[in-house]
Amino acid sequence: MGFAKLMDKIFGTDEDDKTSDQSKVQSELYKDPTLEDIERLKMKARIAIVDDEEVPYAKSLTNNGYNIHYYSDIDNIDEFLRKRYHVIVLDIQGVGKELSKKHQGFGVLKYIKSECPHVVILVYTGGRFSFAMYREESTLADDFIDKDVDFLEFKLKTDEAIRKAFSPSYHADIREKTLKKEIDNMETYEKVLRIMEKHHPMEKEKIISQLKKTAPNAGNRLVQKVEHYLASMTDIIL
Repeated sequence: MGFAKLMDKIFGTDEDDKTSDQSKVQSELYKDPTLEDIERLKMKARIAIVDDEEVPYAKSLTNNGYNIHYYSDIDNIDEFLRKRYHVIVLDIQGVGKELSKKHQGFGVLKYIKSECPHVVILVYTGGRFSFAMYREESTLADDFIDKDVDFLEFKLKTDEAIRKAFSPSYHADIREKTLKKEIDNMETYEKVLRIMEKHHPMEKEKIISQLKKTAPNAGNRLVQKVEHYLASMTDIIL
């Protein structure tokens, strides 16, 4: 079923048809990608590689059709996030010194996951690096890539990250964790969750309006988190 037809079913004027078809439509829209989908998604996925040293596999991935953007460091973190990368391969040593002198790359990891929890982040580091001082920050990473791996393993990790970034179930899980963190009242949490499940992500204004009425004390941070989720979901299903 094409995207236009799915939208007709969701937003059509026949309420009976809309109700009966909605579960099926949502199922088709929010189907997680398979490994076979990677060939298509690798050209769509925006991937940032951040390392103060040259990453030999960045060019190889580009030559294989991946949409790679290389950074030796991040100077303006908010400008970087506005580019809305799906996957970030992040070095943790020598990166982010100006942003987080003490924690460097781990400080960048923590900030991104706080502001944009739906972004998939692969920590890229040498095998001899000790994570003992950064156990809490390490749990925020979606996966790790050792700098000693060969190209095929690097590619495999990247493919898995892309698949995760385009998996609606991953985004839904992050959404629920975010809502629980921002909303203390369980009844309000369940109402907000129902609002988001009822409407398509493209109905942003309607969702935000109902959200503000249902959880008036939640604050702008919750609204920002929900807006990011809606943008992420719209991005991956279009």
